[in-house]
Amino acid sequence: MRFFRVVTVVASIIAAFVLLAAFVETSAPKQAATASIALGIAVIPYVLMRAVDASRNQELEELRQIARGVYGNGGRLGRLCQA
Repeated sequence: MRFFRVVTVVASIIAAFVLLAAFVETSAPKQAATASIALGIAVIPYVLMRAVDASRNQELEELRQIARGVYGNGGRLGRLCQA
């Protein structure tokens, strides 16, 4: 888990420098392309870190159990759909 957090921080710092480089570009399309690359550099590791964090989180398992109860045959929604 710590590895993904470090990668996210490093990627965010790199993305900040890439974003600053976007302001040096002379044309708007180049600025937009560089800014979108910076966004990708920052967002992709963050999403990966959150996915790993959620997969290890106990709340995710509780939500799965609730979803099974609500949408399963024995749940409230299942009984309402059968009525």
